[in-house]
Amino acid sequence: CAGVQGRGRGHTICLIFVFFYMGTCQTTCEPEGPGPEADQLETTQTIPIADEMIPAGPGSVAISEDAALTREGKNDQLQRIREEGFCAVLDSKDYRKTLGLYGVRANLENIRDATAKMNGMIGRVVCNESFDGSHIIGLFTSLEFAQGDIPGHEGKLASCYLWEEKKVVTFASIPLPLLVEEDGVELVDTADLEALLEGAMGANVRGTKVKSMIRSPNPKGIRALVNQQMEIADKAHSMGLIAVLHLEVDIHAPEKAKCEKKLLEILLSDLTLLGEKMVMLVMTVPNKPNTWLPLVRHPNVLRVLALSGGYSRSDACKMLAQNVAVVASFGRAFLEGTRFEQHDEEFTKLLGDTCREIMECSRSSPPLDEMKAKISTQDGFVVALDQSASETTKALQRYGVSTEELSDQQVTEKMQEFMQRLVSNPSFGGTRVIAAIMHEQNMGVMVGEKSLPEYLWETKNVIPILKVDVGVKPESMGVQLMGEVPNLAEMTDKALQNKIFALKTRSVVHKPNMAGIQALVEQQIDFSRDILAKGLVPFLQIEVSKSSDRVGCEQMLKKVLAEKLGDLRQDEKIMLDLTVPEVTNTYLSLIGHPNIIRLTAHSGGKGQKESCLLLEKNVDLIASFGRAFTEGLHVDHTEEEFTQVLDHSIDNIFTASTVVPVKEIQINKIHMSDGFFAALDQDAKTSLRGYCVDLETRDDKSLEVALREMQERILRDPAFNGSSCIAVSFSEDIMGHEVDGMPVPRYAWESKQVVPFLKIDKGLQPDKNGVQLQKEHPNLNGLLDRANEVGIFGTKITGMIKLPNATGIKAVVDQQFSLARLCMAKNLVPMLQVEVDINSPKKAECEAMLCHFFLAALDTLGPGEQILLWLSIPSVPNRYLSLLGHPNVIRLAASSGGKKVSEACRLLSENVGMIAGFGRAMFDSLEEDMSEYTFSQMLEINSMAIFEASRAAPAKQAQMAKIIDQDGLIATFDQSGIDKITDVLSKYGVEPASQEEKINEQVHSMRDRIIRCPKFNGSRILAIVLTDDSMAREIGRMLAPRYLWEVKRIVPLLKIEEGHYPEKDGVQLMRGVNNFHVAMKKAAAFGCLGVKFRSIIRKPIAGGIKAAVDQQIEVAKQCLSKGLLPFMHLEVSSDATDKSSCERILRQALMGALRQIGKNEKVGLQLSVPETSDVYRPLVEHEKTARVACLSGGSLQKQAVQQLAQNPGMVAGFGRALMEGLTYNQTDNEFTSTLENSVKAIFQASCRDTPVQEPKKKTTTGIKVKKVPSPGKAASGSNESPAITVRETLAVAGG
Repeated sequence: CAGVQGRGRGHTICLIFVFFYMGTCQTTCEPEGPGPEADQLETTQTIPIADEMIPAGPGSVAISEDAALTREGKNDQLQRIREEGFCAVLDSKDYRKTLGLYGVRANLENIRDATAKMNGMIGRVVCNESFDGSHIIGLFTSLEFAQGDIPGHEGKLASCYLWEEKKVVTFASIPLPLLVEEDGVELVDTADLEALLEGAMGANVRGTKVKSMIRSPNPKGIRALVNQQMEIADKAHSMGLIAVLHLEVDIHAPEKAKCEKKLLEILLSDLTLLGEKMVMLVMTVPNKPNTWLPLVRHPNVLRVLALSGGYSRSDACKMLAQNVAVVASFGRAFLEGTRFEQHDEEFTKLLGDTCREIMECSRSSPPLDEMKAKISTQDGFVVALDQSASETTKALQRYGVSTEELSDQQVTEKMQEFMQRLVSNPSFGGTRVIAAIMHEQNMGVMVGEKSLPEYLWETKNVIPILKVDVGVKPESMGVQLMGEVPNLAEMTDKALQNKIFALKTRSVVHKPNMAGIQALVEQQIDFSRDILAKGLVPFLQIEVSKSSDRVGCEQMLKKVLAEKLGDLRQDEKIMLDLTVPEVTNTYLSLIGHPNIIRLTAHSGGKGQKESCLLLEKNVDLIASFGRAFTEGLHVDHTEEEFTQVLDHSIDNIFTASTVVPVKEIQINKIHMSDGFFAALDQDAKTSLRGYCVDLETRDDKSLEVALREMQERILRDPAFNGSSCIAVSFSEDIMGHEVDGMPVPRYAWESKQVVPFLKIDKGLQPDKNGVQLQKEHPNLNGLLDRANEVGIFGTKITGMIKLPNATGIKAVVDQQFSLARLCMAKNLVPMLQVEVDINSPKKAECEAMLCHFFLAALDTLGPGEQILLWLSIPSVPNRYLSLLGHPNVIRLAASSGGKKVSEACRLLSENVGMIAGFGRAMFDSLEEDMSEYTFSQMLEINSMAIFEASRAAPAKQAQMAKIIDQDGLIATFDQSGIDKITDVLSKYGVEPASQEEKINEQVHSMRDRIIRCPKFNGSRILAIVLTDDSMAREIGRMLAPRYLWEVKRIVPLLKIEEGHYPEKDGVQLMRGVNNFHVAMKKAAAFGCLGVKFRSIIRKPIAGGIKAAVDQQIEVAKQCLSKGLLPFMHLEVSSDATDKSSCERILRQALMGALRQIGKNEKVGLQLSVPETSDVYRPLVEHEKTARVACLSGGSLQKQAVQQLAQNPGMVAGFGRALMEGLTYNQTDNEFTSTLENSVKAIFQASCRDTPVQEPKKKTTTGIKVKKVPSPGKAASGSNESPAITVRETLAVAGG
C-alpha cells in the first residue's frame, strides 16, 4: 500500500491496494482533478502492473540457454516477417505525447515514473488478446521494455513471451540521439552503439532499428545518411541481428518527393554492397505512390515498412493502401483511440478493430496488381526478347553464333541458351528493367528450376510479357494490319497460368493514309478488348516504318489514337509501344491519358547510342529495346566481360528512359517559377529611343549594330538572370548572332537559365474589322527548324485588337491558333501575344470578347498541347482568370502597354496570377552612356520591381479573387445521407453497396472520374463543395483539396452539417453549431478556402426566417475569425408555402444581417432559384457578398439553366443538374462530351454580360440590353464608362 499526497489540498486522498493475479491488478481510488493519471482511476478496472515492467537496467533478466533463439528459431522468425501482417510500433521516447494520447499524465522529471507508465501501457497492449500473430508480425519497442519481463511471466523476456505466446517478432529501437541538421539530414550519434547492440542481444530480440531523418534533397547529406545506416547495419549483422534502417523523410519537407527520389536512387546503388545480407527498411509513406516499389523485391531487402507519419489511422491506411507490397509500421495510428480509463472489453474491441483495419491496407496484392503498379509507376525500361523465328538467326549472328550449319531446333536451343545467360546475369534485374517481352516458344524455357516467366517475376522482379502476334498482313492503304491469331483463347489461358501480365501485338504504318491508320488503330483497340476480357493487359505495338513521311505518319497516328482511346471505358487500360518519333515529344499528349498505363518506344532498328540520344529528348517516354539492348554482347565473352557490357547497356538505356529532358526542365520553370518574361524583340528605333540613342544621326545599319550591342549588354549583365527572369523573347535577326561563342538563345538558357522564345512575325497587316492580323511569313517552316537548332524553346505570335468587332477578334484568335499548331508540330511551345490597343475607346469590351474567343479556341486543343498567353493588362482587373484556369495554358503574361515601370507594375499587381511580360518598361531609364555599374544597378532595380509585381499571390488571395471576379459556376458534390447518395449512384448506373464505407468509395470513384475529366477545370468552374469524406480521399495521388487547386485551379469548399432540428416557426435550424469549430479546423487543415452550411425555410414566417439568418451569420462570423470564407446556404424548400414571400422576407433579413460583417470581410450565399426573377439583385450587388450561387432545386438541367438565366449576376451552384446524363458505362469520349456540354450550358447561364460602350442601344441583331453590375472594379486610372451589357453577345459572336 502507498499513500498519495494530494497536490491540491495537501492531504492524503486515497490508498491503493494492489492484488497480483496473472500479471494484472485491481486498483481502486478516488479521482482528483480533471485529467486521469496512472494513480488516478475513476473506476475499478484490470490493467497491467506498470512497476513490474521496470527493468533494473540492461540485461536485468538473464537469458537462459533455453530462452536463446536457436538457428531454427531464427529462421522461423525470418519466415514470419515475410508473411501477411503488419508491425506495431511502441517505441516512442516522447512520453508526454504518447501517454497524453493514452490519457495519462507523466512526471517527466522522474524518468523511472515516466518509463513505468510507458511500459505499463505497452504491457497492456501486448498482453491483450487482440494483439497476436493473426495480424501482427512484428513489434518495434524500446530497449527498456525488451530487456524486461511480462507480468505473470516473470523470468521470461518480453521478446520470448511475444514469440512463444503471440508469434510476434520483437525488434528493439536503439535510442541513438539525432545530431544537428547538416546538409539537409540528421545523422545519429553512434558513441553508445556497440553497448546498446549488446543490450539488444541480451534482450534476445531479432533485430534493431536506428532512426535518422531527411529534411531536404541534398545528395551529399542523403549519401552520408545512407552510408552511416549501412555501417550500423554491418555491426548489427556481425552480432546476428537483423538491421532495420529507419530512413524517415520529414513529412513537412518542402521538397519531400525529391528527397524520396534521391533516397531511392542512393539506396538502389548501395544495397548491393551488402552481399548476401538482408535488411528491413522503415520509410515514410511516399508522396508519389509506389515510389518504394523497386525496393520491395530487392534481393537485399527483407521487408519494406511504412510509417503513419503522424496522420490519423484512417488517412494513413488510405495512403498506405496505394502502395503495393509495403506494409504498415504504425505507432500513433496503432494506438489511436486507446485510453487508460477504458474497460478491458472496450479496449479489446478497439484494438481488434484497429488491427483489422491496418491489416487490410497491409495485405499483399495479387501478382497482376503488383505488376500493374510497377509498370505504371517505376522508373526503368522494357526489354524486347521476343524475336520471331526469322529474327532469331540474325540475333544469334550478332551474338557471334554461326547458324549456317545449325538446324531450326539447334537455332532455337542456342537462342534459349543466350536468353538464359542474359536473364540470369546479376546486372539483369527489376531495379532497372521493369519488364521483358518473350516469344511464345520461350515460355517453357527453364532457368534453374523455374520456367522463364516464373523466374523473371519471382527471382528477378521483372514483369513477363508475351508476344502473341503471328505476323502482319500485306500492305493495304499504307498500313499492315495485324494477322489473325487463331488460338488466342488457348494462348491467353496459358499466359494466365504462367502469370503473364500483358500480351503484345504488332502492326505497321508505312504512309500517312488516314483511312488506313484508322483501320489499324480500330483493329488494335478491338483486339485489346478481347485481351482485357481475359484479365490481361493489351500491349499494342504500332511501328512507323522508315517512311518518306514519318512525321506525317506520326502526327496522324497520334490524332487517331487520341480519338479511338476515348472509345474505351474508364476501367479498360492498355500499354502502347510506338517508334521513337522523328519530332521530339510528338506523343507527349498521349502520356498521362487515363486509358494508358505506360507508353514505351522501340528503337526502330537504330543502334543503342542513337536510340538513347533520341529517346532521352522525349518527356516520360521509356525504352522498349531489343536489338539495341543486346548490342555488344558476344558468345565468347567471359562472364565478367559479359556482365560489364550488359551493365553498361542497361545503364545507358535506363538513363535515357529516366533522364529529365531540357524541355521538361524549361516547362517546369515557366509553369512553376516566380518571375517575369522580358521582351528583347522590339525593332531598333523603338528600343533605342528609350535607350537615349540619337536616332537622327545614325543610319539603319548603325542602328542595328547599336541594338545588338544594347541587347548583348543586357544579356551579359549580372542583373539579368534566371532567378528573376523566367523567359526572354528575341527577334528573328538575332538568330545568327553569338555571345561567348554560343548562339544567343543557347547562351540565354545555358549561361543565364532564362528560357528563350522567338518572335516569328514579319509585322502586322493593315487594320481590318477593328484588328490587325500577323503578316504571312514566307519561310516559316525553315525558320522553325533553325529555331530548334539554336535551342529556342517556343515561339511568339502577335496580333492587335482596336475595336470590339466579333468577326475581327475571332479572325485574330483563329490565326493565332493555326500558327500555334504549326509550331507545336515542330516541338516548339507557342506564346500567343494579342494586344488590345491601350487607346481603344472600348478596351474593356474588346478584352471580354477576346477572353471568350480564346476560351472557345483553347477547348479545341488536346491534353498535351500547351500554350502561353501574352496579353495587355486588362481594364477590369482579373478579367483573364478563366484563361489562367484552363489546363492548356501554362502561363499568362501581361505587356506593359508602353507605360513606365512603376505604373505598369501597379496595374499588373491588381491582376492575380498574371506575370509581367515587359519590354520597354523592363529597360526603363537605361541609357547608352551609363557606366557599367550604374547600368547594372538600374537594371537590378527594374528587375526587382517587376519581379515583386509578378510574384505569385498566396493561395487564399488567388482563390478569393477567383470566387469574386471570375465568370463560372460552383459544383456542389456534397450530397450526404444514404437516401441521396444511393439516388445519385443509381442515376450514375451503379448498384449501391450494402455497407456505408463501400458506398462512400463508390461515390468517391464517381466524383474522382468527373473531377479528373479534362473538361472539368478552372476555366469555367470556380469552386467545388465536397463532404469531409471526399476531402480526406485522394485524387490523382494527391489529397483532394490539393489536387483541385494545384492541378485543376478549382477552389475547394467543405460542407459542414450535423443535421437539422425539426421545423419550428417555418424553418429548420442547424444542429451541432457548437461543434462546427472542429469542422472549420479540418477545413483549414485540408486547405479549403471556406465552408458551406445549410438551413431550410418552409414557411414565410418572419421570426423564423430571421432566426435562421441570425444563426447563419453567427456561424459566418466564426468562420471569418478563422480565416475561412463562409458560404451561407439558405434553402427555400421547393414545396414551401408561398415561396415568393419566403424569398422576399429572406432577402430583407439577409440585407440587415450583412451589416454585421466586417469592413473588409465577405461571405458567399447559396440560395434557391427564386420564383420572382431578380429578387436577389440587392444581394448580388452587395459589397459584403463574394458571390451569390443558385441551387438547381432538383430541376432538370435545361429547366435549371433557364431559371438561372433569368437572374443576372447569380452563378450556378449545381450538383445533380451538372451530373445529369453521366453514367458509369459510358466510354471516356461519351462521358467527356456529356460533361463538357453540361459545363458549357451552365457556364453560359452563369456568365456576367459583356460590357459595351453604348448605353441602351440595340445591336445589329436586335437584342435588347440590360444594366448589370460590372464584373469587377475597374483599374485605377481607367476611363471606362459604367458597364451596360448584352447577355447574348457572346453567342452572337460565335460562342
